[in-house]
Amino acid sequence: MFRPITTIVGVSLLLFGAITSCAQSHPGPQEPEAASSLNAQAPFHKGIITLERPPDPKLGELAPDFSIIDMDGVPQSVHGIEATYTLLYFWDYECKRSMSFAPLLTAALEDYKAYDIKLMSVNINGDETVWKERVKALKLDQDYMVPLHDPYLKSGFAQLYAILSTPRLFILDKDKKLVARWISVEMMREILDHELGIERPAEPESENASEEVKSAGQ
Repeated sequence: MFRPITTIVGVSLLLFGAITSCAQSHPGPQEPEAASSLNAQAPFHKGIITLERPPDPKLGELAPDFSIIDMDGVPQSVHGIEATYTLLYFWDYECKRSMSFAPLLTAALEDYKAYDIKLMSVNINGDETVWKERVKALKLDQDYMVPLHDPYLKSGFAQLYAILSTPRLFILDKDKKLVARWISVEMMREILDHELGIERPAEPESENASEEVKSAGQ
């Protein structure tokens, strides 16, 4: 995932590779030539060069806390969200994958409205007005959702959750321990169904799959 690209004062700098295309689609807040002024606490953000990778949040342990002011001017923190399960969704409104991921996420969450689940979404990019428009368009502003905006990474979430690219989805339990990290919407459904004891009817087998089975048996 990482490759050394240069050395300053004997320390190898790392340019984190994109897990999705979004990580390299925009310039970072500092240009490469300014890398010598960075320190080990420099934020990870859209291709920025940094001195060390943040530690991965560990499954089963207490999830890191951070706080961001919401649309109403009220501080919202991860540990302050009261829910049986809390979903953390980090996204970028200029990231095509984030924009295609969000509708899948909100559609899937329609099946869990009867359960005590909340979504805390954190947009990591740019203009506040555009963010609010995208939140509304993507239906990320429903009653059980907490939309947040931290384009300058002031809350420290990027280091705490090793956000090297977007989109990123995490699941926390009622005690705010990390249940799952870096998952797809389909994986989220499987985990929530298991945790909540939900049994869904098996999907009907497609005609193509049936034909493949018949062919294999001949």
